[in-house]
Amino acid sequence: MNLRRVSALFAPLLALILVGCASSGLLPGSTPSPSPTAACPYSGTDKTDIPGCAMYDGDKAIDQNYAYRVRGTPTPKDSAILDRALGLTRSSLQAIGTPMPSNDQVRAALEAEGLTFVEVSGDSATEVQFWAEKEPSGCLFGQITPVEGLTIEAGGFVADGGCHAIPGH
Repeated sequence: MNLRRVSALFAPLLALILVGCASSGLLPGSTPSPSPTAACPYSGTDKTDIPGCAMYDGDKAIDQNYAYRVRGTPTPKDSAILDRALGLTRSSLQAIGTPMPSNDQVRAALEAEGLTFVEVSGDSATEVQFWAEKEPSGCLFGQITPVEGLTIEAGGFVADGGCHAIPGH
């Protein structure tokens, strides 16, 4: 088949496609008019169908919005690894010996225990928060305050990935 014959066959088809895409479906001289659809939240089983409304469960939507920070449950094997790391890390943090360690001291203690992706925040006077991975098993996270001292927990990774369940992102 030569190029001229192929062009002759496909030119009308191409013209038909282009005309079809260019058509708006409106009558000449008319303009499109969007019609709004109201969003109508309901809670639980209190669902009342309202004509013209897009019904949705507001509480369920909020829960789904925060699902990224839900912490997974480690396997029994991973839990055993995390429990061991938890004890060692607790001892390392307590060994710092000051009522309120600096962020750098906390970071160094966590990294000395072989934890990775260490995050430390706070002002070292009122609260230091930390998150770290014990790869590939899960996370250690907690805080140090002058009143409560050290609190540290072990758990799975958050659904968003990593250990830091950041509110509001």
